[in-house]
Amino acid sequence: MARRYKDEEGNYLNIFDSGRGYYLAWYLPEENEPGECVGSLTPSEFSKDNWESRVLYETIKQFADERDPAYGFLFDSMNRAKQALRAANEALFAKAPTPEWMIKALEAGWRPPASHQTAKPDAEKATKAKRGKE
Repeated sequence: MARRYKDEEGNYLNIFDSGRGYYLAWYLPEENEPGECVGSLTPSEFSKDNWESRVLYETIKQFADERDPAYGFLFDSMNRAKQALRAANEALFAKAPTPEWMIKALEAGWRPPASHQTAKPDAEKATKAKRGKE
């Protein structure tokens, strides 16, 4: 299972259907609805300290089939939207746009190994045991 990036408020990216295509937007669990769409704003409109929007814009635009002012970046297929979502989460964890080589790998069906996606519980236990906290 891929890692899911959550912001400080617990919001996370999800895929939604606009009727014209699929798009990524922040999902707001407390309101049970989508928030800001990725790509609905341009980099010149981002606040100076909004690194998440900058990283997302640069990553997602490489996957998008078109850009709509209301829905942001649109994808013709769910598969393409899922590829973009995977790349977006990886880029947010790295705090940097996804490199071009990784985008090509994701498009070809590659997925990061499970060891890269989540910490292994056994490794955490071993670390605690070494520190004498178990």
